[in-house]
Amino acid sequence: MFEIIPCLAIGRGAVWLPPANTDHPISRHPLRLALSLKAEGAATLYLVDLDHIEALPAFAPAVLLGLAHADLRLWVGGGIRTPAVARRLLALGAEQIVVRTLAMERGHLRRLTEAVGAEHVALALDFRSGRLVTDHGQAHREPAAVLAEAEAAGIRRFLISAQTARGNIDFSVLTRWPVEGRQVWAAGGVRSAADLVVLHQAGLQGAIVGRALFQGKLASERSLPSPKGGHRLFARPTPRRPASNDTGQDSDGQPRPQAGGAQ
Repeated sequence: MFEIIPCLAIGRGAVWLPPANTDHPISRHPLRLALSLKAEGAATLYLVDLDHIEALPAFAPAVLLGLAHADLRLWVGGGIRTPAVARRLLALGAEQIVVRTLAMERGHLRRLTEAVGAEHVALALDFRSGRLVTDHGQAHREPAAVLAEAEAAGIRRFLISAQTARGNIDFSVLTRWPVEGRQVWAAGGVRSAADLVVLHQAGLQGAIVGRALFQGKLASERSLPSPKGGHRLFARPTPRRPASNDTGQDSDGQPRPQAGGAQ
């Protein structure tokens, strides 16, 4: 099943498109937006805690509590580097925590997977123009070495962001990652339903989408993959076709931002 997972970047009590340094969030009601996405068919949400990344009080725990009975699979990322933080998020209802290369420093990744179980940990990697981009302050690392260390720690789930110098999705990188026993999601750069079809055909598990979803670029469902031969935006374990919600407004009833800008 190819799954499309909405990404909610949450900071200062609101949901933002990156960069989050504007005065115009997508929604000032993260829970309302999350539940509206569920109503449209989303089975999984990826929550990125922008506050925790900036060493501010984490906001994700409050969202997890608010969605405790929502029947959603919840992935959480943003500044997670220690077993204590990971355990807390899992205890609050997260199914998956997402870490970046900074969590691989000094053996932290192995300690993390041993503490909470590798099945609950995914590694997010960024590629720009074919080159792996490590977190701030880290030396350059070869992708093969990072992959070997991650898989030695038991990691089998990867979120791969791969973009060209012009900001387009880099299919040449993404299509090399899917192999037996490894689950790969595209994370970033998706601009259209046609991109999703290519990723599906390349054997990826799914795609994490944000800007293209909230700017209405994925509103057309006719070309999207579906596990039962139908066509819709979100694939669910028990398929059902959601009603169209392409009203030109966001999930809070506000005018949807016009397409354009960086992806």
